[in-house]
Amino acid sequence: MYYDLRKSVEEEQRHMTSLLEDLEKEMRLLPEGSLSQKRIKGRTYLYRYVKESETSDERKRSSRAALQGKPVLPRQKCLSRGDADLAAALQRKHFIKKCIPLLRNNLRTMELFLRSYKPIDSTEIYEKMPAAYRQLPMPEGAQAICDGISRNRREEALAWCGEPYEKNELFPESLLHVTLGGRKLRSKSELVIASVLEAKRIPFRYEAALSLGDKIYYPDFTILSPRDGKVYYWEHFGMMNDGNYEVSMERKLSDYRKHGIVNWDNLILTYDDLKGALDSRIIHRLIRVFLEE
Repeated sequence: MYYDLRKSVEEEQRHMTSLLEDLEKEMRLLPEGSLSQKRIKGRTYLYRYVKESETSDERKRSSRAALQGKPVLPRQKCLSRGDADLAAALQRKHFIKKCIPLLRNNLRTMELFLRSYKPIDSTEIYEKMPAAYRQLPMPEGAQAICDGISRNRREEALAWCGEPYEKNELFPESLLHVTLGGRKLRSKSELVIASVLEAKRIPFRYEAALSLGDKIYYPDFTILSPRDGKVYYWEHFGMMNDGNYEVSMERKLSDYRKHGIVNWDNLILTYDDLKGALDSRIIHRLIRVFLEE
């Protein structure tokens, strides 16, 4: 499946940043020390080992504990079966300790990449050429670069379209309208949109599950643009003369905005008018602006 490279890296960067913050917080809560083992008379024993100078905070705590007559954490303790949770916590601590520098390194690498990466766009290159060069048509072969990229994106987008996905299983009896491609839809307006998408070979999924926090929505259309690999959501609202329907619509759009799904960025909206009419010319214009190559 094709993803826009910059967007994919930015999403991974956000994920890794959040993960790093969580792991650093957890490290501060995990027990002090590390695991070591000794073999005595043919048997292996697990020990918890704490360096005297593991952290400055530890030295302060040990000093305060000694002054207050409290037991000081021993440098070395043989663990018994009852210490299984402690051993597991120390193992996790060591694992996290190894993960953190890798995450930091990857975040630095991503930052450098995002600063320097520029997608290849032959039209943009041509438009920035001096006027003398723009007196001529775009150089022969320049468009072939983007055409090659475009073909690759289209093939991957079509493969994505054919993959299985979680669908809305509610009210299957209302899926009464069928496109030439065999897709079943719930309304005539959705049939118009789907038919135009099919005719223009724009890959889409109908009512695919979309998890946003603790809620699951089923956008009418989830579309993978073959032009740039960007995922768009298309919602068609067909009961605008119903007050309750309008309230539900606004609630859904509010949730979408909270999760970065924004109208005219990665969200396309269409409506039936109060008479239930839909102008198919609008559908063609929206597809041309947002989705066509």
